[in-house]
Amino acid sequence: NNWSVQSSSSAGGTSPEMRLYWSPAFTGLTLFKSPVVNTVGRTELLLEFKHYLDHYDTPYTLGVKTSSDGITWNTVWGVSPSANIAAETKEVIINNSDVGSPTFQFAFFFDGYIFNINYWNIDDVTLFAPEYGTLSGYVTEATRGVIEGARVFSGSYEAFTDATGYYEIADMLVDVY
Repeated sequence: NNWSVQSSSSAGGTSPEMRLYWSPAFTGLTLFKSPVVNTVGRTELLLEFKHYLDHYDTPYTLGVKTSSDGITWNTVWGVSPSANIAAETKEVIINNSDVGSPTFQFAFFFDGYIFNINYWNIDDVTLFAPEYGTLSGYVTEATRGVIEGARVFSGSYEAFTDATGYYEIADMLVDVY
């Protein structure tokens, strides 16, 4: 009864979104499980989602677990907050032994005394096999020409141009930046 669909957009997506609520009170583990996904032939997955936590008190843990049999669950991301988590997009790389199973599942979990949160909102959940590539190029300016030492970045990806203005960022997740 703690998991529900709400017509809110606190996690940063668009309405509706999933919400874990503090009532009814319990102590223990709760899982919101995905459907079974066939991941045969894959060795790595990327789970992307938006979330927002309205924290009340400590301690507790929330995060993501995976399973290949629906019985044994392995934590791939977890956090024990001591304050709110502002709306953010979270990317979790999954490369454990559950990946490659014809019966792969992931689950959002909460473990602890549920009264210690007000709510946890989750939205725009996507699971996919990531692709990696290289971004490279030259930085120049029309009147000055080559620019050495220019910082080229997006999120955690970063490179600096060399004396010829060239930069290269390897192993970058293929996406639109």
